[in-house]
Amino acid sequence: MTDETMDGQRLEELKGKIAALDKETVFQMLAAIRRERGYRHGWISVTFREIFGHWPEFKISTKKIEIVGPVEDFISLKLRRYHTQREDETSRYCAELRARARAEKAVSEPESNVIPFKR
Repeated sequence: MTDETMDGQRLEELKGKIAALDKETVFQMLAAIRRERGYRHGWISVTFREIFGHWPEFKISTKKIEIVGPVEDFISLKLRRYHTQREDETSRYCAELRARARAEKAVSEPESNVIPFKR
């Protein structure tokens, strides 16, 4: 089983635990995480929808709220998956650029075993 498959299963497991919590409380926890980490406002709604399957209907509160384990674990795992995916994409892109550079170099340089014609 790959890490990505295990992470996907773990995300689903965490979603189940979070879904057992009060939706408004989860929404306020996501708002607190957004404030702490400087995410965009839309991040709250998108993450809420990913967990519960529908858009939130709550307003952001300014009062302090404690973030419980499953919510923090879910966000950390999502962030880790995102960074891993970005690293993979970057590696593929760099490999593609290197291959293009080699191909362009091979086309622009004459073969070394060919003797140039002299007059």
